[in-house]
Amino acid sequence: MLPFVLQLLLCSFVQVSEQLFRDSPSGAIPTPRRRVSRYLPYFDESSSINETTTQEPHPEKNSSRIIKLNGKLRSVQLDGDMIINGALLRSLKAELSGSRRRKRWAYRDLFYPQTIWSDGVPYEFDPELRENRGCFSSVGRDTSQPEQPVNIGKGCYHFGVTTHEVGHALGLFHHQQRYDRDDYVTFSKKDVPKSYWLNFVKIPEKYLATYGLPYDVGSIMHYTPTEFASNAYLPGLLTADTNLQGTMGSLDGPSFLDVQIVNRHYQCYEVCNETETKPNCLNGGYPDPHNCTICKCPTGFGGDFCQLIEPSGTMKCGGLIPTSPRLTRMRIRLTAAGPGRRKCVYHIRAPPNRRVMIGLQSVSGVCQEGCYTSAVEMKMNGDFRPVGYR
Repeated sequence: MLPFVLQLLLCSFVQVSEQLFRDSPSGAIPTPRRRVSRYLPYFDESSSINETTTQEPHPEKNSSRIIKLNGKLRSVQLDGDMIINGALLRSLKAELSGSRRRKRWAYRDLFYPQTIWSDGVPYEFDPELRENRGCFSSVGRDTSQPEQPVNIGKGCYHFGVTTHEVGHALGLFHHQQRYDRDDYVTFSKKDVPKSYWLNFVKIPEKYLATYGLPYDVGSIMHYTPTEFASNAYLPGLLTADTNLQGTMGSLDGPSFLDVQIVNRHYQCYEVCNETETKPNCLNGGYPDPHNCTICKCPTGFGGDFCQLIEPSGTMKCGGLIPTSPRLTRMRIRLTAAGPGRRKCVYHIRAPPNRRVMIGLQSVSGVCQEGCYTSAVEMKMNGDFRPVGYR
C-alpha cells in the first residue's frame, strides 16, 4: 500500500490544529571588480546553493511578481520575462491565430544542442555591471551573444525569482505552455485582456520537449493563477483538480520535477548509465548524477533509495502516523524561532484494502499564491514527484 504524504511548510508561521486521521474502506473516498567564476554542471536542488542567497521579503499576496516588476520593458518579448528569437515569436503568434498545436516543454529546436550549455554553465558575478530594471532572461543558450545576461534587477532579489530566470537561461519555458496544459489547467480568456493572450499560447513541438515527465502545477516556472488577469480575485488559470489551485504559483525554488527536467535535457543521466549498477530508486526517485549509487528523491522521501521518510531537519516532528478505525486527533504547531525554512514531514499508511481519511480543521499562517511560505501540503495520488495539494 502506497503511503499518504503530509508535509507542513514554514518560513514565517503556520499552525495546524485538530487534524483528524482514520482509515476508511477502499473506494469510500474519491478522491557578484571581484569576479567569482564557477561552473554549474547540474541544476541541483535549491538547498545546495541556498547558502549564497539572502532572504528577502516575499512578494505580496496576489502580486503579479515578475510580471509587475518588469512592467512594460520592450526587451521582454514574451510572457513578461522571456527574450526569444523572432522565428519562435512568429510561430507562437501563428499558434494564437489557430495553427496546429504541437507538443514539448524544455527548449529544443533545430539548433539543438547549440542551445544548451554542453560543458556546464560558466558564470560570473560582476559588480561593475550596470544594474538594469526588471528580471528576465533569454531562453536557453544564445550563441549570438559573447556574454548572456540573466537580469536580476531591483525587487527581484528573491531566491524563487532568481531561480526562475536561471531556469529560462537553462532552457525552460513557462510550465503552463506545455502541450498538455489543457488536461490540467484551464485558461480563462474572459478574465485576461485579449492583448495578453499571446502569453498563454502553448509552445510548438519543434521548440519544446516534455521528456515524458508529468505536469507540475507547483513548478517554479508556472504562472500564478492571476498572472495577467484583469481582476486579482478572478484567476485566469484554473486547475482541473480544484485541490491543486492553491499550489499554483509556488516561488520557494525549483521543484523536484524542475530539477529532473533539466537533468534530462542536459543528458546528465548518461553519467549513471556508465556505472555497473544503478540504484533501484523508489517512489519516483532517480539516480543522482553527482553520485550514481544513490537516488534523488521527491520531497517527502529520504534515504539512499527514497525508501524512507524525509527527515524534518532540526524540527522534532515528523514520522509515521499510525491509523486506526477510530477517529484520531492530532495538533501540530510550527513556530518560527529564527531565519530559515522549517517543515515537518509525516507519512500516513493505511492497512491493505483501506484508504486514509483526513479532516483538516484549521490552518493559520501567511496566505499567498502558491502557498509556499506557510502551508500544509498533501501528496495522495500515488505519483509523489509533482508538488502536492496545498
